[in-house]
Amino acid sequence: MTKNMVNAQKWLYKQEKYNTPEKREKVENLDISNQNLEGKLILTGFKNLKKLNCSHNQITSLDLTDSSKSLEELVTNDNQLSRLIFDTSDPTKLKTLNLVNNKFHNNHSFWNFTFLFRNLNYLDLRNSGIKQGLVDDISYIEKVSLDDGEWKRQVSSEKEKRERNLANYLKENPGREEDYYQTQTWLDFNYPKEERSKIKEVIINGYWEWTRLKGNLDLRDFTSLEKLNIQFNWGITGCDITLLK
Repeated sequence: MTKNMVNAQKWLYKQEKYNTPEKREKVENLDISNQNLEGKLILTGFKNLKKLNCSHNQITSLDLTDSSKSLEELVTNDNQLSRLIFDTSDPTKLKTLNLVNNKFHNNHSFWNFTFLFRNLNYLDLRNSGIKQGLVDDISYIEKVSLDDGEWKRQVSSEKEKRERNLANYLKENPGREEDYYQTQTWLDFNYPKEERSKIKEVIINGYWEWTRLKGNLDLRDFTSLEKLNIQFNWGITGCDITLLK
């Protein structure tokens, strides 16, 4: 039996709890799951929203611009989402993001997780259609669920490698953790010189405590480098890439 789908935007504004701007501004928890909703949904006026569950509908686009500074939990699984819109001027407060079973396959926008979603503790991208090449480093997130086994291994191994290298350095240099974050010391521990010419991607995002570097960054040995992310390293005073092709 075919379900009778309803326009998501019209349905929302017909609900007495949400039919005025004043009412929407007071909402902190919005659960509209399993309501047979379809089409685009713009959550205008939900400025204090903390939790949203819109799972098990047929929503194709979700605009959370007004909720970007307040939202902490977003559950969107089992929809038709191909577009998710935030105010990108500042990082969100999101701690949980569930995008399982959606339609981001044809969305070619870059997902800057380390800026926009820097507070995430839980991320689920299974069957979301989001491509690995359009996502920056997500190894800082405590729990990540992915379909791609290789991607999952990369995320896990990168996090483990960074933590292991710091531990090894401190064994040899007790009490000198600050010295570890001098750019060349950090590079030597995480990217051995004999391996640098083959490396195509370097992500040393300074949002995480293990990559808050200081000093000049010399990348001349990374002759095959194609992708570089050094954002949030406020202590880096220079970056030498003169030998890159």
